[in-house]
Amino acid sequence: MQYWKPDAENEFAGDMMPYWDGSRFHLFYLLDRDHHAEQGGLGGHQWAHASTENLIDWEHHPLAIPIGEPGSVDQHGICTGSIFEHEGVYHAYYATRIKREDGSHYEAVCQAVSRDLIHFEKSLNNPMFAAGPGLNPADHRDPHVFRDEETGLFHMLVTAQKTPQPSGNALDCGILAHYTSTDLAHWEAQSPFLTPGDNPVPECPEIFEWNGLWYLVYSGSAQMEYRISESPLGPWRRVQRDTIENSRNFCVPRTAGFSDGRRLAVGFLAWRRAEKDDAPPVYAGSVVFRELGQEADGTLTTRFVPEMMPKTGPPLPIPSEDNVLLGRVPLTSMDGVRIAQLAGTPADCVIRLRLSIAPNTGQYGLLLRVNEQMNQGYRLCFIPGEKRVILQRWHEGFMNLAATLYAVERLEDTVEIVVCMKDSIIDVCVNEQRTLVERFFGRRGTNLGVFVRAGEIHVDSLSIAPII
Repeated sequence: MQYWKPDAENEFAGDMMPYWDGSRFHLFYLLDRDHHAEQGGLGGHQWAHASTENLIDWEHHPLAIPIGEPGSVDQHGICTGSIFEHEGVYHAYYATRIKREDGSHYEAVCQAVSRDLIHFEKSLNNPMFAAGPGLNPADHRDPHVFRDEETGLFHMLVTAQKTPQPSGNALDCGILAHYTSTDLAHWEAQSPFLTPGDNPVPECPEIFEWNGLWYLVYSGSAQMEYRISESPLGPWRRVQRDTIENSRNFCVPRTAGFSDGRRLAVGFLAWRRAEKDDAPPVYAGSVVFRELGQEADGTLTTRFVPEMMPKTGPPLPIPSEDNVLLGRVPLTSMDGVRIAQLAGTPADCVIRLRLSIAPNTGQYGLLLRVNEQMNQGYRLCFIPGEKRVILQRWHEGFMNLAATLYAVERLEDTVEIVVCMKDSIIDVCVNEQRTLVERFFGRRGTNLGVFVRAGEIHVDSLSIAPII
């Protein structure tokens, strides 16, 4: 399922809703057609479903929650939500967009239940409730339910927006609306659970416990943010790096547990309109998985999921006369850029590289999918002094900013880099701690470059394995 999208040309995977039932990992996701344009822009989404026991062999199930019949409350689509289990019953909470006669719409929370996580039955009481006074009725979605074990009370978080805006500033009107229930069917509004203060609509909230810490997750402009607490009800604190991927390309990720205490995050990599590098991203695309790690202060890290790496053939041989790439001599540049290049690199491959970085080196990195003239391709650049990693389109010396990681540690000594290039996707993992993904359609060159600017690097090891 890594980098997977539905087979139909105009179908894509949207918001992810992973769930771990203790023995099987379930991935519910919004089945998207035409990038949210169906049903007059209301989405027309349905909950699709795939599951696995080992992250390798996946089974695709029938639609979990399909769109409703004409005249029903969910005739325009099933929006994002979450799964909550209680006493052997799986409750799927989701929102729908209900169209008014004047053409406007409002969003309301609905419910479906299942005994086997395969077959769901929608509640006859749908919709359960919509936005109350003081909330924007068109922004009331993404319900997430959890239970406070101390009191037994059920809590629901909902993406919401205060109206009118308290200060006239759209950034301070987004909230996580808060509802409580004793029976999972009747919900009572409470004071806002969180007001981020810098997010007009905090989407796809989630609360989970991991190794004694509680995490509150939500997304702004598709980028996940999180806060930490010792209690599921807060108070919530920020860590210095409160995102798992400083890029809006790993869109609205949600998490779920897995065996042996592991935790996975799943988001989508957006498509690009007209399949052009310089075109804007559009809603939905391909599934992207990350394995989460946890530092001592609770900060989350990301790395590739081992079981989900693409299958590769034997590593390609490096010419015996290439002293730099074989690690016999360093690559040095006191002025300008120095490049060591290798021809015949597959456009689809997994590159594993270990570099030793000399003190005070300015920049270094890789040139990917470069043409024979070495003037067009993609540039993965590491800037140790700024703790920054950039993945961008490269054209005759001009760079277009694509995706950036900030606050990346350990770039100035020894660095381990894994790059997975498959179809239109370039995915990067740095030091098993940080990841960065981008979608590029334009370049399929078969040259690889290793470069340094104002400094010295040494290639300790290099492996290039074609994807099969």
